[in-house]
Amino acid sequence: MPGVTPVLAAAAALGTVSVLAKDAYASGSEPVSLLGARLLVAAVVLTPFAFRGRSRRAEGGLPAALTGLAFAGAGLGEFEALSRAAAPAVVLIVFIAPVWIALGRRCHGGERVGRPHAAALALILGGTALVVIPQGDTAPEPAAVAFALGASAMSALFFVGLERTGRRLPPRRGAGMVAWAAALPVVALDPGSVLAEVSRPSTAAHGVAIGVLTALALRLLAGGVPAGSALLASAVICVEPLAAGALAWLVLGELLSPVQLAGGAIVLAGVALLSVVSARAPPSPYATRRTTPRPRGSPRPPRPAKSARRRL
Repeated sequence: MPGVTPVLAAAAALGTVSVLAKDAYASGSEPVSLLGARLLVAAVVLTPFAFRGRSRRAEGGLPAALTGLAFAGAGLGEFEALSRAAAPAVVLIVFIAPVWIALGRRCHGGERVGRPHAAALALILGGTALVVIPQGDTAPEPAAVAFALGASAMSALFFVGLERTGRRLPPRRGAGMVAWAAALPVVALDPGSVLAEVSRPSTAAHGVAIGVLTALALRLLAGGVPAGSALLASAVICVEPLAAGALAWLVLGELLSPVQLAGGAIVLAGVALLSVVSARAPPSPYATRRTTPRPRGSPRPPRPAKSARRRL
């Protein structure tokens, strides 16, 4: 499956980001300032690679800007949720993005959702319900669930935008433009706190580490998502909860309840099924760009004569 390996590596990096962000709150970090530091460091790291040499394709600025805004929104929602709930639960909720992508394609693009896709989506939603239902002290509070669900919707927009950006820009340039488009509005919310975040000894290490991991993940996704599809990439990257859950247990001592663990397993099973059926989907007849669709209302080209068809 094209693009799977870089997306898997990006999932591991982003899972580590979630746990480090949760750990950073114990050192005095705040969601907005930490997110601003994360995005600013990522943009600075990607700049030398993004604008090195010349690109034959100069277009793509608008899709990259919109993709960056979606990435910033997803990060803000996730970081706010992480400040209110355990990392494994938040990550599981955030990465139900394939559900929104599949529903968006059905409602906006008119694509039919077959039985395998519907079964996978049902597993993902059912498993997520087990994660968020009240279960004593382990259930995330409603505000955390709302922020995480908002982040999952923004993540879906991010993957769709990254797929379109990759059609117009080389991966290194697309990743850099997306990072700056995400960083600028978040830093503008509170520039002083962002600068303090990266200069304070107690928080600087977290901010820099999270930013470098984010830069790595963006670069990998910029190359991996266009190689496959937004739906497939968003499904594959849902292995992030495995990395986040393991690290949260080792670093933070956070554990899910047995019911939540069962829900997480169901989510991952649904994601695996969705990735398999998405990879088997036949490509669009115009995916290679060697042919172009016939405009609506235009006459069909004449068919060659029988003798000509025999020679072909």
